[in-house]
Amino acid sequence: MIQDAVFIGIVFMTILGAFIAVWLRNIFYNALGLILSLAGIAGLFLYLNSEFLAVMQVIIYIGAV
Repeated sequence: MIQDAVFIGIVFMTILGAFIAVWLRNIFYNALGLILSLAGIAGLFLYLNSEFLAVMQVIIYIGAV
């Protein structure tokens, strides 16, 4: 039950970040939305027990933003 709530929270964070990255007009907020969305993707990788991909997601993609 708690695992389902964590999964739904991570998915909600990812989708919210994607909407922020696309719909807001300020470039700074777009970058923050992209970081939020990519952090959610890293969280999904952690949920799937793929720690290496989660760390690479954070280092490469979030670090590049």
